[in-house]
Amino acid sequence: MRHILFATAALLGAGLAHPALAQRIDAKTFASPPAQYRPTITLDEGSGYKGPLDVVAKRAIFELDAGGILINPQGDPSRKKPFDTAGLIKMPIGLLDRYPAHASPWLPKALPGEARFGSYLADGKAGPGEAPGLGYMTPQWFSAVQGVLDQARREGRYVTYYDEAGFPSGSADGTIPAKYYRKLIRREETTVSASQPYRLDLESAERPTAVVALNTANNERVDLLANAKGDRIDWVAPYGNWRVQRFYIATAAAKGMSPDYYATADYLDPEATQWFIKASYDRAHETLGKAFGETIKFTFFDDVGILMDEKTWNPAIATRFEALTGRPAALYYPALWADIGPDTVPARVGFFKARAEILGETFPKLITDWAHDHGVRSTGHAPGNYDLQPTDTIGDPFKFYGHTDVPMADVLWGVGFARSGFKLISSVSAERDLPLTAAEAFSIDNDANGYRRTIELFVRGFNHFVLGGREPSKPIGTGADLVRWTGRSAYLLQGGRHVADIAVMFPIESLQAFYSFNAPGNSADLPTGAYAYADADYQAVGEMLLSDLHRDFTFIHPDALAGDKLQVKGASLEMSNKINREQFKAVVLPGGEVISVAALAKIKAFWDAGGAVVATSKLPSRSAEFGQDAKIGAMVAAIFGGPDAAAGDVHRNAAGGRAVFLAKPSPESLAQALDALKLTPDVGFEGPIATKGIGVFGYTHRQRDGRDIYYFGNSSDGPVQTLVTVRGRLDKAAFWNPHDGKTTAISGLRHLEGPDGPRTQFSLRVEALSSLAVVGVQK
Repeated sequence: MRHILFATAALLGAGLAHPALAQRIDAKTFASPPAQYRPTITLDEGSGYKGPLDVVAKRAIFELDAGGILINPQGDPSRKKPFDTAGLIKMPIGLLDRYPAHASPWLPKALPGEARFGSYLADGKAGPGEAPGLGYMTPQWFSAVQGVLDQARREGRYVTYYDEAGFPSGSADGTIPAKYYRKLIRREETTVSASQPYRLDLESAERPTAVVALNTANNERVDLLANAKGDRIDWVAPYGNWRVQRFYIATAAAKGMSPDYYATADYLDPEATQWFIKASYDRAHETLGKAFGETIKFTFFDDVGILMDEKTWNPAIATRFEALTGRPAALYYPALWADIGPDTVPARVGFFKARAEILGETFPKLITDWAHDHGVRSTGHAPGNYDLQPTDTIGDPFKFYGHTDVPMADVLWGVGFARSGFKLISSVSAERDLPLTAAEAFSIDNDANGYRRTIELFVRGFNHFVLGGREPSKPIGTGADLVRWTGRSAYLLQGGRHVADIAVMFPIESLQAFYSFNAPGNSADLPTGAYAYADADYQAVGEMLLSDLHRDFTFIHPDALAGDKLQVKGASLEMSNKINREQFKAVVLPGGEVISVAALAKIKAFWDAGGAVVATSKLPSRSAEFGQDAKIGAMVAAIFGGPDAAAGDVHRNAAGGRAVFLAKPSPESLAQALDALKLTPDVGFEGPIATKGIGVFGYTHRQRDGRDIYYFGNSSDGPVQTLVTVRGRLDKAAFWNPHDGKTTAISGLRHLEGPDGPRTQFSLRVEALSSLAVVGVQK
């Protein structure tokens, strides 16, 4: 199995981490998918089958037919702390999110009259690490795990090493020294009037990282620390009203509860991360070393990020800020708390981008480096990786997963929760040319909502699953049925090229520019990850495309637009990957005030060459860089027709470029705009598709092994019957049913000629809570 499941770091970077994906697709393998496609089952989750690890592993292998098993260190009972459900999540958990009235209007709302599902954590099953009795890295634990590894190897299954006893990763079961806890930034202020002296003894007090005098009348700022003499600041305020702001970076204190996001390794500090690697990964390898790369194929970290404190910080951020902006960091710290005039936007973008980059380059990257050195691949996730506002949770998902082999989403909540944000994670894989996108889905089991949730994830680009193996109260079939259906679906959807005509720009710079510490609007009743500006419609627009209009898309990052990753080729915007060469015919610029000059210049070059651009809710007017607002205004006017252009009107150029601005996007107005831009869908459907209940209908299209694979998912409570028209002349097409592994040739294929070339039409019926694939060859 090693030649199938393990690849070198070079292959990982090229998107070839899974050599099995180069093999031909065949119906026999689809019917009985190999272990690498079937989900991982964690040994500690669920109810009704607790016991010795080897006994639980046998159930996972023989009863559930799991492809893999997740193991993790067990906690020392003497260090067990009270579990803090109330403190863990300050958000309502249910069918769909419910947010206070002052939250962004684009946040999803619960369906009226629908039942709500309770928090996954409310039942006390807090995740890996709950099985008692073996202790942290004890000989007894190693012995039990070795038995599991031996069993998995004999049965041809893989193992994933989850790196913590409980969550979040980074505490080594609470043994990490306090000096390695995360760092926080704080601000202290003193009001100083004109001619008033200000003195600060730097030797006798906690030394600040910056001391800035701010004139409240005109936002003039003076770096007092840079002008200090020795260990003393002596400054006399000139004319004006001044606030002297002192900024300190200090180590957080433990909260004494479980989970404790403060008493973990500083995820922004390489030294703290290396301590944790030695305490967890190295200790496991010392005894289980032979298994890494043979039976253990993945590492897994959990909830690594900025949660639970928005002011998580590190001294290295200042250096990165200066490298990104060319400006001294000290003068711009006040922008993290308040508006300081025209410099506010680029200062916040610079700081929060620096923090996001350092986060991704520290804990996730160092874990990945260790994994590659030991013959395995890395996966794991941050908290809130799907949130509307990532600044206070993951930072930036594209930066966070910039080095992880298998980007992963956390899928722990009720059906509908975060539905609109999951595309972010699979879009990272698309941009990085990675074949796998994983879901930690401990709460998914073989009931209606388990199938519902998994169908929606497949359609949104996920193809590798870690399940809890929980036992539902109202099962549909058996757990093995769920596992095999998931494996068959993953067999079709892992690797290859994703086909989507539409790119939606991820407005991270607008989100960063909006965010500030201690903001009055970010009150205690607003969930973490939800504090965004009113026009932050990017997830809502994505969901309109996918679930309402049934038009697939990919999120793209402004840095990819600014660089060479996305290139204008004729009237297309091409993602320059070796395998996943996506070609976009349209770019959606979602609501947001801020964008980088280089990213907008690429969009303008696309429009100049004949491409189609749709903007929604709010056009950009500010630059992410210092002093470049005028360039943004000029390019927006050129693309969309200037301030006198009417919303909804198509602005054209001589090369065939088209652009339209939708002030109030809706599924109807978005559909009209796409029609006006003459954007024929890659996959079209006859008429509106009615769904029943809380589910949705969608599809994803991949090309692999010379085949076109169309995967249709219906997570609703009623069947979907429609007529499908796909681009090209599809031949030798068949329905591949992942529920039973059967393939059936499609009779009655119709080949048509459309305005943009040949198309193929067929009838499709997808039952409630089901998926169905169409596999064929383009002639």
